[in-house]
Amino acid sequence: MACSPLRRPAMDPPGPTPRADETNFALSLAARIALFGDEAILSSPEFAAMRSVSDRINHRERLAGTGCPYVLLSARRIGYRYGDCKAFLRARRVGVVEESAA
Repeated sequence: MACSPLRRPAMDPPGPTPRADETNFALSLAARIALFGDEAILSSPEFAAMRSVSDRINHRERLAGTGCPYVLLSARRIGYRYGDCKAFLRARRVGVVEESAA
């Protein structure tokens, strides 16, 4: 079967293929929160998805000093503690209705 000149055949993904006995240490966000609780670290895109905004908004707020507290994981990586994210979102809540003591 010949390929069209406009369409390239599918290529293997770059990088080594993991062995069957290799453990994948990348945990999902839910697994990290279950394991570490409020100390779990979210990436900037994960926090942006949690807020339903773009990652660029997180970046602008970091530069302005108005955003959620963050952690410098390395010179170029930013992380957010899950507990800080919850507190930040809780503090930005508008129109809070007082609960009755019923």
